[in-house]
Amino acid sequence: MLQKETALQIKKRALLAVAELDAIVSDIRDHCSDEDFELIRRGAGLSIGKIIVELLEPIYAQHPEIDDLK
Repeated sequence: MLQKETALQIKKRALLAVAELDAIVSDIRDHCSDEDFELIRRGAGLSIGKIIVELLEPIYAQHPEIDDLK
């Protein structure tokens, strides 16, 4: 089991990564073709999904008190 402080650090970094991926999608919207935008948006979305499912959800299962959505 992860210590709570370690879990909080991982959560913080994972949420920063999600925010950066979201920013990439926002930043490129008006700077590429619709086709390229959809490819990048899909890649970012898949990455965000993996971060949530494979990083954050297991941490929240161990430390539900750090899940802001509960």
